[in-house]
Amino acid sequence: MNAPRILNAIRHRWLLCALLGCAVVGAREAVAQETNRVARPDYASFRIVTERNIFNANRSGGPVRPSRETRNPSRVEAFRLVGIMEYDKGLFAFFDGTSPDYKKALQSQGKVAGYALTNLTAESVTLEAEGQKIELRVGMQVRREDNGEWQLAASGDLPAASGGSSASSESSGGDSVGEMSEVLKKLMQQREQE
Repeated sequence: MNAPRILNAIRHRWLLCALLGCAVVGAREAVAQETNRVARPDYASFRIVTERNIFNANRSGGPVRPSRETRNPSRVEAFRLVGIMEYDKGLFAFFDGTSPDYKKALQSQGKVAGYALTNLTAESVTLEAEGQKIELRVGMQVRREDNGEWQLAASGDLPAASGGSSASSESSGGDSVGEMSEVLKKLMQQREQE
């Protein structure tokens, strides 16, 4: 009787060892799989890609700062006296400006930007509107911002048309100045021929 009990005990031990061995091997495999598995990164891990993207047109060299309040650009209008010429018909004043309405050749009593041309001499013109007189010499300009009052400004290039129509933006380009100078050259040649 002892022999079968011993055989049963040995079988049970072998069976228990086999089960324990399988359990240990399974646990090792589970641990090995757990350590070999790559953790899924979150979005914050890739933040550097967006910050240092060399193909980003909006990228700047320094730290990102919150944008300041943006102010609407003011609308600037201007016109200037380009030249004065004398013809058989009398004196003519030539104006150029940021709007097609300011590009004119006027005789006395003509109007530009709401101003009437009251006095026209070979050296200057006098413009008058609502009791306000402005005397312009060749090259001088008058300008205003946001439909304010017209004021004398330093001579120089006319400002780029801002906030206006496409016609006003075309008039501030280099072509309009070139066209005006071509017109003046032709008029001067005609005067010399006469």
